[in-house]
Amino acid sequence: LALSENRLSWFLPSALSRLTALRVLSVDRNSILGNIPTELGLFTSLAHLEMGGNQLSGSLPTHLGRLTMLSFLGVGYNRLSGSIPTELGALKDLEIIDLDKNQFSGSIPTELGQCTLLKYFSVFSNSLTGTIPAEFGQLKKVLELIMFENALTGTLPTHLGSMIALFNLAVASNQITGSIPTEFGELTNLEWFTAADNKLQGTI
Repeated sequence: LALSENRLSWFLPSALSRLTALRVLSVDRNSILGNIPTELGLFTSLAHLEMGGNQLSGSLPTHLGRLTMLSFLGVGYNRLSGSIPTELGALKDLEIIDLDKNQFSGSIPTELGQCTLLKYFSVFSNSLTGTIPAEFGQLKKVLELIMFENALTGTLPTHLGSMIALFNLAVASNQITGSIPTEFGELTNLEWFTAADNKLQGTI
C-alpha cells in the first residue's frame, strides 16, 4: 500500500488492521493527523513502515515491537512525543530506524543494541537525554549514527570504536563531555565525525 506524496489528510483508519498480509505501508509526505494506530501491531508480515513527513502526534506505540519482520521504520518529521519504546529491541530484522524531527524525550533504549542488522539510526532534532548506549558497540553493520540536536550527556562511549562499518557519526549540538576516545582510531571507514557544540575537552 504505497500512497506517498499525495494530499491525504485526516486520520489513519484502524480498519487498516484487516490487511493482515500487508508487507509495505508507505504514507509519507502527506498531511495525516492523529496518533499512529496501535492496530499496526497486528501487521505481523509488515517489513516496511514509512510514515514520515506528516502531522502525526502522540507516542510511538509499543505494539510495533510485535512486527518481527520489520526492516524499515520511518516516522521522521512529525509531532510524535514520549519515549522511544524499548520493545523495538525485539525487532531483529530492523535495518533502518528514522525518528528525526519529532519531540521524543527520555533516553535512547539500550535494547536497540540487540538489533544487530541495523545499518542506519537517526534521531536528530528531538529532546532526547541520557547517554549514548555503550551497547551500540555491538552493532557491527551500522553505517550512519545520527544523533545531533538533542540533549545527550555523558561521554562518547569507547565501545563505538567497535562499529567497524561506521562512516558517519553525527553527535553535534548536545551536552557530551569528556574526551574523544582513542578507540575511534579503529574506525577505518569513518568519513564524517561531527561533534561541534558540545563540552568536549582534552587532546585530539
